Amino acid sequence: MVVNKELAKVLENSEIDCLKSRLTAIEGLVGNPMGVEIKTFGKATAFSIKNIPGPSFNTVKGLEDGDEKYIEEIIDFYRQKEIPVRFELTPGHVSSNLLTYLSEKGFYQNDFHTTLYAPTYKAEEVINTDVSIRKLKRDEFDIFGEIYTKGFEMPSFLKNGVAQNNEILYDRKGWTFF
Repeated sequence: MVVNKELAKVLENSEIDCLKSRLTAIEGLVGNPMGVEIKTFGKATAFSIKNIPGPSFNTVKGLEDGDEKYIEEIIDFYRQKEIPVRFELTPGHVSSNLLTYLSEKGFYQNDFHTTLYAPTYKAEEVINTDVSIRKLKRDEFDIFGEIYTKGFEMPSFLKNGVAQNNEILYDRKGWTFF
């Protein structure tokens, strides 16, 4: 499986769809207490979740060449929320024109985001007696929150929030936790 522009687009769209599904579920909580907003600008999707200030949920995905005319609107969208703008760019879908435009606006590359992909396997096809893979039960999200926060070296006080923000996806179509 070699990454080409088409596969890069599929992978990027899967990330956009995943984040949109997650944040739409959080937005659906009574009164939208986390302050979720999702807005499209050209081909780009801007995600905002006011009460989780980190970059994972406050980001722009899908920006492509030709979307330069939306950048001021995107900047304004985040400025009104007092959240820094973060663009996640896929190298295959931008050119030096877009990158130069962003640079002129004061943006610069400061890290990388990696997407791992592989063909899907059934759990029983992967044979490793040291590892057990099974579906997570609804009452195990406290364990999920603990593993997640430790795995990403996050402060332990975030464990309950991580558990709650994932448990709301348990019965949502397209989501399965292992």
